[in-house]
Amino acid sequence: MLAQKNNKRNKDQCKNDNLLHVSHFVGLSGVGGVQRNFVEYINSKVVLESNGDFLHKVYTLGNVDPQYKLKVEVFDIRKLINLLSLILDIVSKDKIVHLYNNLASTKLAILLFLLPVSNLILHERGTVWNLSSSSKLLLSFVVWKANLVLANSKATKTILEKKFYIDNKKIKVLHNGIDTTIDCGNKSAHQSNFFQIGFIGRLDTPKGVHVLIDAMQYLKDKGINLKIAGTGVLECILM
Repeated sequence: MLAQKNNKRNKDQCKNDNLLHVSHFVGLSGVGGVQRNFVEYINSKVVLESNGDFLHKVYTLGNVDPQYKLKVEVFDIRKLINLLSLILDIVSKDKIVHLYNNLASTKLAILLFLLPVSNLILHERGTVWNLSSSSKLLLSFVVWKANLVLANSKATKTILEKKFYIDNKKIKVLHNGIDTTIDCGNKSAHQSNFFQIGFIGRLDTPKGVHVLIDAMQYLKDKGINLKIAGTGVLECILM
């Protein structure tokens, strides 16, 4: 029996060694599109299937918001053992580390200054839109230490290039995805004489949905219908 267990463990270890290890670091304590998009991805069949090409590990800082029902274990780096594990992943030549919205993080810059980095991917999901030009030096150093910067839109890529002078060859655009395996049912298109405008996103002030609603009063006689889909802190106010 012991021999069988050892053989199984050795086979599993060999299987894992053939996989590409990817470690993600993402904040999961608040409400946001980044978190929801990441949770949808990490819970997808492609990631969870054992015969995939990648082995994923998820790190965070702080508690995981109850709304995020992750199907994988999440390691809080407030625990020293988890922090050391993340550091080992960063310096490892056999693992990819994928960081979300950390381009202008002072703590990350200090960490990267002290560590040799092998395979680092930075994922920019909107933080640079509110950064001042004074953050250029910090951001440039963090990007310099990385192998690749993923931008969630062409507009974000343009900001990185024009405002912070990041080499466009180091930036790749990766649009936010959706889980296409979810069956939403067949719904026939509703015919309307109105021109349709749709908003899909978090109902919060940074998204500007309240400004969009206010602007609609100037278009009341233009035959335009606004449809809003989302949840957030402004939901009760906007209803």
